[in-house]
Amino acid sequence: MLFYSAAVKTKPAAPKSVWERTSVQCLLRHKQSGGYYGRFTLHGKQKWFSLETDVFTVAKQRLPEKAAEIDKIRGSVANVAAGKATMAELMTVYTARVNSNPDFRPSTVASRLVSLKKLQKTWPGIEELEPRKITSASVFAWANRFKLQGTNFVAPGAKKAVKGNSATSINRAIDTLRRLLDIAIERGQIHSNPVLVKHPGGRLKKKVTQQKLSLPSMPQIEKLFAEIENNGAPGGWGNEAADLCRFLTYSGARIGEARKVAWSCVDWDRKQMRIPGYKTESSDRFVLSSLRSTVCSRNH
Repeated sequence: MLFYSAAVKTKPAAPKSVWERTSVQCLLRHKQSGGYYGRFTLHGKQKWFSLETDVFTVAKQRLPEKAAEIDKIRGSVANVAAGKATMAELMTVYTARVNSNPDFRPSTVASRLVSLKKLQKTWPGIEELEPRKITSASVFAWANRFKLQGTNFVAPGAKKAVKGNSATSINRAIDTLRRLLDIAIERGQIHSNPVLVKHPGGRLKKKVTQQKLSLPSMPQIEKLFAEIENNGAPGGWGNEAADLCRFLTYSGARIGEARKVAWSCVDWDRKQMRIPGYKTESSDRFVLSSLRSTVCSRNH
């Protein structure tokens, strides 16, 4: 007697969801982290927005604020798409694009959003303007005010605001305004970008001037290290702070890179040290050991 076996096709088990529903609509809990998120539909897709808490009652209170923020983005997107946006709505769409761009590093996101805030602070009332109201002359006048007055920032302990601003800060704000108006051009709201129009009054961006460095001598550096070690604070970290400063000086590492350096990075035979990549893996590099023996012997 012959027996035939037939393979029984079974459906693969559905992947378990990482999201846990709650009693509140649009409020979900991430099972692994325990954090609460708001789930909304934006641009035709479902997106999750962190409410930055793992406490249900706090998340429940923050959800309406996040919902209002999403509604504002939806309205801005609709007006931008229809070519009827104000500068405030362009700023809302721009902020959403910056935050959701996967190619941007956190430092890039932070830099662009800071530049946007400086634009808003140094050009009062710009949010209510329509893009067509912004002319080459008004852009030039704003840039000049920014160069002369700055953001009116008052440093802690100071009595007066700091005048002016760095070239990098001003030029980034100008680039931010250009990007905002480019969004208006995308939807046909305006036909040219006034930031790119040459003004007869002169240069729009602030010229970057490279300052000459005046570096201390080695005896001065050693004296500075000695002062750090003998700071007089009982139970302080003078020796450790001085060693950190020595390490940064002789290795050339940034403080962010220094946090990643471990004893396994040191090749004692070759007398060299690997500094792990800080921003990208390709930024790994090796430096010849120039650390003073006092730094190594104290901790090794």
